[in-house]
Amino acid sequence: MYDMNVQCFYAVAESGSFSRAAEILFLTQPSVSRNIKVLEAELGYTLFRRTTRSVQLTPQGEMLFEVLKKTMAIWQAGLKEVQAAGRGLTGRLRIGLLNGWVLERLPIIDTFQRRYPGVQIEIHKFRYLELAEMLLRGALDLIIVTVPPIDLEKYFALQKQVHISSSTIFRAPMLICASIEHPAAAGASTIQQLGALNLFVLSPEHHPSAYAVNSALIRDNQWSLNIIHAPNTETIRTAVDRQQGCTLSSVMYLPLDYRCYYKTFHTGLLLDTFCTWNHDTDNKEIVELFMQELAAAPVEEISIVD
Repeated sequence: MYDMNVQCFYAVAESGSFSRAAEILFLTQPSVSRNIKVLEAELGYTLFRRTTRSVQLTPQGEMLFEVLKKTMAIWQAGLKEVQAAGRGLTGRLRIGLLNGWVLERLPIIDTFQRRYPGVQIEIHKFRYLELAEMLLRGALDLIIVTVPPIDLEKYFALQKQVHISSSTIFRAPMLICASIEHPAAAGASTIQQLGALNLFVLSPEHHPSAYAVNSALIRDNQWSLNIIHAPNTETIRTAVDRQQGCTLSSVMYLPLDYRCYYKTFHTGLLLDTFCTWNHDTDNKEIVELFMQELAAAPVEEISIVD
């Protein structure tokens, strides 16, 4: 894909060593150095800071490396797609999502299905800890959740599970949502103007990390909202639809046409959304292919968060 000058730069930047880059490319170390000098001359700036003990990227080198990593991910995903299409890739991909999430907000799943029609995609929706347990015992291949990854890392560490990885894939805004017909919401333009309106949130037993995020957000902003704990998202949605109050919600729980039904207020909080997968799954090839598609896709092709 790239000429040898660029390949030498990428190998050194990735491995942090001229000698290791030479081994990877089956070249001599002087040859690697010459190719990089040619590239530096073409670009007009130095790419590495060299010392007797280490090799470090210059700011320009870091910029070039980041660009190449993105294009390399696209290239590798394309190769995998061509290879999979050529041999008619078949199998299944079991994806876990949080209860209440709107599948249409994750167009990457539909795109993957169209590209690989021989792969059967199964969508399973459960509560947070149930998803983690299912991933651990191999009942799911990957899960997509909006929670701090440290929660999952701690959970899997306690289970002595080391073949689990997490990657941030997009950020979703956190909103205060009320029925568009609720009189208090209709006359308000800020969250403060909602006053002591009931705020329905998940109980700490249902979703500990979400409860911690919600509590901190309410406390830090000194809102006057009256907090009411609910056991599940269906209870919350029913209460909001019946104009009994409002809720804190990631946009992932809202239908694409939510503005027809709800009035929303931005909290200023963006929640990182993670894809966590099990390396020991029997569907490893398909999972790796899906992760490569995620890495190569622009964020608007992964999720709809407006």
